[in-house]
Amino acid sequence: MTDESEDWVQWQEAWRTTPPKGAEEQRRAHRRYRGAEVAQVVVVLAAIALLAVALRYAASPFELAFGVSVVAAIFGVWIAHRMTRTSEASALTRDSIGHLAALHALRDRELRIVRFVWLVLSLEGAYLTTWWIGGSAFHDKELDAPIAILVLGTPIVAMIALVAWAALVRRRAKAELRRIASMEQDFSA
Repeated sequence: MTDESEDWVQWQEAWRTTPPKGAEEQRRAHRRYRGAEVAQVVVVLAAIALLAVALRYAASPFELAFGVSVVAAIFGVWIAHRMTRTSEASALTRDSIGHLAALHALRDRELRIVRFVWLVLSLEGAYLTTWWIGGSAFHDKELDAPIAILVLGTPIVAMIALVAWAALVRRRAKAELRRIASMEQDFSA
């Protein structure tokens, strides 16, 4: 009898201390979801900060107006993406099939973030190209100065790094969507 009670106590302790199998997956998905949100905020703030610095040195009223409209477009796209978050976040607390649906929604969100990053970079590139062209005509004698190389080169390097990061996120999300689709087929079979 004492062996059974000791086994029972050990089993009960294990049961109380071990989280459910889906809990770790859910925590990991929630962490990635928050990470995706933080990444989106960082992209928006960096893009707006870069444009704010560039707007200080706008060569013409057209460049200034174009830059302000790009900032407004970036902010508008960000707000539109934020509005979709609530329904996706509530899906993370569902059963197995609901959890797979939530993971699917999360990977879809990551793909939307990739598209968002590419859209922001396109807007940034459109503005910064006109800014660089206008600035190079104005500062043509100073383009080989270290500060000019830093000011012109840093945004380009940052944009290239962001494109590479977005491509990696896209590849990982696409692969995971294929795995999720396979699991969904297993559940439906």
